[in-house]
Amino acid sequence: MAIRGILAEELKNTVQMCRRFESEIRKLPQEVMVVKNIRNRKYLYLARRDGPRVVCRYYGKYE
Repeated sequence: MAIRGILAEELKNTVQMCRRFESEIRKLPQEVMVVKNIRNRKYLYLARRDGPRVVCRYYGKYE
């Protein structure tokens, strides 16, 4: 019977940790820097997902 108490406590701790991890993951930036080669020149873009599409926003020349 003591094992059930230990398992219940571990389950509670695991659920709390999962919630904490998910909230921390939501705080991370949702964009990534992408270098694109266009006509032998390099440009930086910020890419993010907007539903099924990937939206790229121009950031500047890559030097």
